[in-house]
Amino acid sequence: MVARRKRLSRGFIEYTSRIIADKLIQSEQFKKAKAIACYYPLGKEVSTVPFIGECFKANKTVLIPRVTDGTNMVFEKISPKLELKSTPGYCFLKEPVNGESFDPDKIDWYIVPAISGDFQGNRIGKGYGFFDNYFAKHNHKVNAITMIIFDDFLFNRINKEDSDVPVDNIFTERKIIDCKKFKIT
Repeated sequence: MVARRKRLSRGFIEYTSRIIADKLIQSEQFKKAKAIACYYPLGKEVSTVPFIGECFKANKTVLIPRVTDGTNMVFEKISPKLELKSTPGYCFLKEPVNGESFDPDKIDWYIVPAISGDFQGNRIGKGYGFFDNYFAKHNHKVNAITMIIFDDFLFNRINKEDSDVPVDNIFTERKIIDCKKFKIT
């Protein structure tokens, strides 16, 4: 799986990420959401850069995670001009510099990455558990969770752990899946 991801070209990632971003911004979730928490892309993940740009154009509040310790993170508000820096502690993740803290109760939509996933909404990330820990901690506050993933890394079933928090829906370049109803459009 990892070797297959490493072979993805920059051109493929940029082109496919734009398709996924277009699907996200045409969705009902996007239209309804005021505050959207997503990630800043790392390596061969689906790039959220086009989506973040569209969020700013639509005057949405954009939040990205900042790791606070070994297993926890918070989402901080960013602006188009806010500086992001790579942190050596976690895979050189780009995090906000002087980001503004934000109340988790006010986050309407979460966009999460995945190395692989399945139609039931299970995902495999990088194995650190940051998103799962966050969602477990804030379960009563979490609205919709969407996984964005390249279609070739979506499977019928993947192994999951008890601590994994499934997503509500999945957006790929080819389809949108409502995991609660397991309906592909």
